[in-house]
Amino acid sequence: FLGLEIFGVALPILFHAIYGIYIALQAKNNPGRYGYVRNWQFALQRWTAWFLVIFLIWHVFYLRIFTKAINGTPISYELLQTLFTSSPITTLLYTIGMFAAIFHFCNGITTFCMTWGIAKGPRIQNVINVLSMCLCAFLCLVTIAFMASYFVM
Repeated sequence: FLGLEIFGVALPILFHAIYGIYIALQAKNNPGRYGYVRNWQFALQRWTAWFLVIFLIWHVFYLRIFTKAINGTPISYELLQTLFTSSPITTLLYTIGMFAAIFHFCNGITTFCMTWGIAKGPRIQNVINVLSMCLCAFLCLVTIAFMASYFVM
């Protein structure tokens, strides 16, 4: 699984992060000046990206490198339950991290469809945006249920 973790997960995410940082540094966020929904989504896409870079570095270091590789502790449901139930700050950070990743993914679907010419007109762009944000809301609800499962004994 190490090869899959490196070549199937870590390297694509690392490429996406590096290229995303390049894009985010060029972005001109101005949602306060132009309060359109898509303008806010543009800004949130960049802000969630910055949060996710920091969150994923912490997450990978703590769970994959420190806990599993250095300490030799297998990552299990019980380990995560202990992690989340012992610290409300950790639970909150993971919940925000998952919400940020979900929004970043779902908003990315809309942007992908516009950039690649799948959604050419304003009407289909709005439809795809609404569907993507509905998916975002649904996945956030699933995340809340998922996180709550750690607190049910």
